[in-house]
Order: sequence, then C-alpha cells, then structure tokens
Amino acid sequence: MVTQLIISRPKQWTNWRFAYKVLLNGKEVTQIINGEEKIISFAEPSTIEAKLGLAKSNKFDLQNSDIIHKIRIKANTWTNSIVPIFLALLISINVYFRFTNAPAGATNFIEGMLLGVIFSIILLLTFARDKFLTIEVIK
Repeated sequence: MVTQLIISRPKQWTNWRFAYKVLLNGKEVTQIINGEEKIISFAEPSTIEAKLGLAKSNKFDLQNSDIIHKIRIKANTWTNSIVPIFLALLISINVYFRFTNAPAGATNFIEGMLLGVIFSIILLLTFARDKFLTIEVIK
C-alpha cells in the first residue's frame, strides 16, 4: 500500500535562503524551500528526517496507513536564535577579559574570536546537530 505524505515548510526568517534536504530511510527524496509544500509517496514503514548542511532534524517514524500524513519541517528557533546570541555573549566576555588582562589586545581579540568559532563548530557537530531543524505532525 502506498501512503502519501504532505511536507510543508513555513516561511521563516531563519534559513530562508537554504533548501532543506528531505531524507526517507537515509536517502534524499526531495528538497524543500522556504514557504513550500510538497507531496511524496512511500510504500513501507519509513523514517523521515531533514538535513541542512551538517545540521539535521530529529528522526520521525512513518507508518503505512490509509490516511494522508502531513508534517511540518521548520527551523528550531532556539538553536537558530538563542545559540548565536549566547555565542556572541561568550565571545564578548572572553574578549573583554583578554583586553583587560593583557597589553597585546589585538592578539587576544583574535584568540577570543577563534575560541568562539571553535566552540560553535563543536556545538554544531555534537550537541546541536540533530536539534537544528524540527519535524512535527500537523493534525
């Protein structure tokens, strides 16, 4: 039995320039842009997830049924808004302490920026990697 799945992506200011890859059982089936809605079909129980670069969403299990499933893929506002603000705050604090404790301010500024970049890369590749996008059921 073939089941249809309606995938929608709301218009959001975060990631508006990028298309999300939609993966069904680990294989890319389509890409969805900001404000778009697409219909895909699947014949067996499947797992769906969305991907944007190295970041991805939670995995969502789909079951075969006669009903049409409808899901929404959107950017997680916490990882897309709060985390960058938190990183900027950490960089600012780091830069402030490095400027006040050492005379070589420019070197310390660059070290502070590099520390922030390294921290954000580690955060993206580990803790926030599967929380960057969200898949939810629309009823």
